[in-house]
Amino acid sequence: MNFENWFTAIQLKKAALGYEKFYSFNGTFLRQLNNTIFFQGLAGANYLLGETNETATAMKVPGKQQSVLTFTKSKTPNINVPGGDGFPSKVLFNGEDCALPKRLPIAEGNRLHVNMVQVFVLTLCHFFAHQIRLVFPFL
Repeated sequence: MNFENWFTAIQLKKAALGYEKFYSFNGTFLRQLNNTIFFQGLAGANYLLGETNETATAMKVPGKQQSVLTFTKSKTPNINVPGGDGFPSKVLFNGEDCALPKRLPIAEGNRLHVNMVQVFVLTLCHFFAHQIRLVFPFL
């Protein structure tokens, strides 16, 4: 498939009104189609396609096809991005419906949560164990 011959449509229920620009691809906001942003590859960008590796297995080396979308909050002042308003409700790639996660990704997925009560109790236990060894060195 040539890079310029693909298309994608993303339906954003609440965030689409704030769409400003799509970099690296042709992008158009289609409000009359349920707040859908339609975009496709640019002509002359076939150098971004994957190429055949020159090894015995002839594996394809993946190309990079990425871009940046810009949005403004001035047209969507009450949008709740962390609540999922910025996440697409539907995605089509070359006319095929793409699967979306049932649950939205959260920003706290890789953070370490520390319970301060447990830290305090463990510190006290360590302190008292150390004190007992000072008083009773034979233990």
